[in-house]
Amino acid sequence: MIGKYELVRCVGRGGMGSVWEARHATLGNPVAIKLVEIDMSDPDARRRFDNEARAAAALRSSHVIRVFDHGITDEGKPYMVMELLAGEGLDARLARVGRMTVSETSAILAQVCRALDNAHAEGIVHRDLKPENVFLSRDEEGVETVKVLDFGVAKIQKAGELDASTRSGTIVGTPFYMAPEQGRGLRGVDHRADLWSLGVIAYECVVGRLPFDGATLGALLVEICSAPIPVPSNVNPSVPKAFDTWFARACARDPKERFSSAAELADALARIMQTEVAATQPMLAPKRASKRFAAGLFATFAVTLGALAAVHAFEDRKPVVLASAAIVSAAVQNDAPPVMTEPIATLSPPPPEATVSAPAPVSAKPLKQAVSARVSGPGF
Repeated sequence: MIGKYELVRCVGRGGMGSVWEARHATLGNPVAIKLVEIDMSDPDARRRFDNEARAAAALRSSHVIRVFDHGITDEGKPYMVMELLAGEGLDARLARVGRMTVSETSAILAQVCRALDNAHAEGIVHRDLKPENVFLSRDEEGVETVKVLDFGVAKIQKAGELDASTRSGTIVGTPFYMAPEQGRGLRGVDHRADLWSLGVIAYECVVGRLPFDGATLGALLVEICSAPIPVPSNVNPSVPKAFDTWFARACARDPKERFSSAAELADALARIMQTEVAATQPMLAPKRASKRFAAGLFATFAVTLGALAAVHAFEDRKPVVLASAAIVSAAVQNDAPPVMTEPIATLSPPPPEATVSAPAPVSAKPLKQAVSARVSGPGF
């Protein structure tokens, strides 16, 4: 038992402590309890523990793990009561899948950036963003929500105040993901250090390996602070070129050249995906619809001309040939000129009215009635 909570099972263990599934002794609510393995007599360790609890509790974001309580056990171990999450860390997912698409990476970072925007607005800089601190939580319906964890080394600074919790020359954070100003131990570290870390995380997700590496801490810091910024598409040719530009800005060594906010960083990455989707989608070519329309129009025009020709033929006593609208339509749909192999009907003018010859004025010849009629074609 820890306070009002009964420990059920250990769900994770690391160098700084362990995380346990627990239940409230009377209400039965499931929670997670983080037991921190630090010496509380060390003022710096105590401050980091208090920082994490204060930072997480101060943030009202669905993308930051909620902290309900914190304290010290009877044995002198600090603990923190948090919401119990189901899912996996981003580090575990990368170990399982190897690497991810830019689209999948963008979807995850968009939620991380919402948490960071909230934190930065409160004057909180995380300073230790890495895949292990990005948790992909799933609810009972399978909906995935990204949660930012571990504000243990967060820098909390109120407006107009200079944070004194980090001494000049002190390196804070995980070296592989820290910004150059963190690696140099500068005191003026602000929210843009978190944006650098996001750039490194995105690179690792998309490329499948870290952008900066070294056999020793010193060699790694040299890479981070002075080596050429790597180009993602040189390692993974399937990465869009626009991502190269995005990464170069996210991890610009001069903080002033980086994105100004987490929201801007996320929006820029989302625009890359929108551009890529638009470029890969086939052009909407209503070719068949256009052909059908042209066929119908052409057929209507042909029939109209045929009708007009028939009228004139009736007047001029000349036959006229009408082509089938179906033949015309089929010809247009097949991108070929209409060819009429045979007429559907040949109309001939009607027979003239019967004529009666006038009697000869002198002779007494019988009257003759001449009637002529002419019908050609198959008739109707």
